[in-house]
Amino acid sequence: MTTEWHKQLKNKLGVVTRENTGEREQSAVSLILKGHAASGGPEILFIKRAERFDDPWSGHMAFPGGRRDKEDKTIAETAVRETLEEIGIQLREHEALGTLEAYSPRVSPELTVHPYVFFLHDVPHLKLDRKEVEEVHWIAVEQAFNPSFFAQSPHSFRGMTLTLPSFLLNSPDDQTTTSPKRHIWGVTYVIFLELLYVLAETTWGQQLSRERKFVPHEIWKYYPYR
Repeated sequence: MTTEWHKQLKNKLGVVTRENTGEREQSAVSLILKGHAASGGPEILFIKRAERFDDPWSGHMAFPGGRRDKEDKTIAETAVRETLEEIGIQLREHEALGTLEAYSPRVSPELTVHPYVFFLHDVPHLKLDRKEVEEVHWIAVEQAFNPSFFAQSPHSFRGMTLTLPSFLLNSPDDQTTTSPKRHIWGVTYVIFLELLYVLAETTWGQQLSRERKFVPHEIWKYYPYR
């Protein structure tokens, strides 16, 4: 498969210079990609947030990121700063491939989340802030071109239990206690789908879809998040 997907991806993403000062609350996340050592296809980094009583997303799978500080000159700078603080990777704003559409969660409409996409040729040693991050997972994006990795799963948030679409990081057949299931859902799920739809337009994504007879819009569904 082509290893040029990241160049095609860059051409399809939004520009990094976009800035909106009219938003009430802003946060930013980093979608960090690298090439798979064997196939050359994209891998993406997810974190598992540390368990904290003061964090409504405690223990959730997520992308590195957080809320904008008043010292951040741009919202892209927020993504860079938070990534360095949480996992020790020094990204650079001008090296981002681009942006995805900003998203405001239904449960927190006052908050706008800005996703920034980065590609790493070389992955540095990770240094986790254990107060913020419990685990880091590199996941082959080609898993998302397999319907069995998607499911309706129960999730608890702010005292509610909801059954929602989610993406499984582990194989759905893996029941071992050493590999507990990790679910991508909520805001992270929506942003991940946004990236998937763009990757599906690259030569890499089109070829994979043909080989697997995979129809993205039949599996990658936003409802009820949007």
